[in-house]
Amino acid sequence: PKGRYDPNEPLNLNVGVSSPLLSRFDLILVLRDTNNASWDKLVSSYILSGGSQGNIPTGNIGSSSSSLWSHDKMRAYFRYIRRLQPTLSQEANLVLTRFYQLQRSLSNRDKSRTTIRLLESLVRLSQGHARLMLRSTVTFQDA
Repeated sequence: PKGRYDPNEPLNLNVGVSSPLLSRFDLILVLRDTNNASWDKLVSSYILSGGSQGNIPTGNIGSSSSSLWSHDKMRAYFRYIRRLQPTLSQEANLVLTRFYQLQRSLSNRDKSRTTIRLLESLVRLSQGHARLMLRSTVTFQDA
């Protein structure tokens, strides 16, 4: 980041990366470090205790709940779904087409972000969601 993040400014101005370069990414996640004394205390006490107190700041991660998958089970699942190559359904195709056309028609659009790469990103993200849900076809919900 170029100093303090300003949510009223475009991403490329906040991070100092040009729009054409940003358009090459399917997703851009902005993680903001906000001033929150209680969160800072919780995180620092967790880290300084070696993470052994059992109260991980992110919630249920690391709990002994039987509903959570083991790391081995997660790895096996991701290895399995990685092989899937979901195809677009007609409904998904229509959703992606209409969204792309809408983005292209907006007067205040960021022209460097609404290229054919946007449509390609939407397809990849939809296929990724379908894979995660163990589907061989990209549905309306995935799109």
